[in-house]
Amino acid sequence: MAVECASMSRGKMLRITRLNECGAIVEGAGSSLVAKAFVSGTFTPNYQDAQEISVPDANGDICIEDRSPVALRWVDMSLVICTLDPTMINLITGDPLVLDDAVAPNTVGFRLDADLTGSANFAIEFWSGITGQTCDPAGNTKYGYWLFPWLKDAQWGEWVIQN
Repeated sequence: MAVECASMSRGKMLRITRLNECGAIVEGAGSSLVAKAFVSGTFTPNYQDAQEISVPDANGDICIEDRSPVALRWVDMSLVICTLDPTMINLITGDPLVLDDAVAPNTVGFRLDADLTGSANFAIEFWSGITGQTCDPAGNTKYGYWLFPWLKDAQWGEWVIQN
């Protein structure tokens, strides 16, 4: 298999997909969202430390020396968005949408709900640009791609309202 290396730059797009409690895609209206409205995504891996066993013999020399591998436990993600999209908030956190009282209701916001925040299961994909490339003969360009196939337990970070 060939390996293609590339220098990636600039977040181009993200897609969020609603999953059920078993990690399967939920089909239907409002189950996914594609947006350009993010400033950054930061990914921080969390590892279980290696366990070390060292047993000396009666003379003080090492008799048993063993070390477990470091294990990836999960990845923390911090997403900074620049457009407050209630559907995005709902897909990520599970917080309910707020509708207006029109005959055909419109989504006008969301509300924090302590019982629902963090209840959503979702997948998120990111695309980035690749520097220095030209379009292929069909006019296509390549993109960097990251998939996080099953996220849950979303928590609110800090937000600021200011000039």
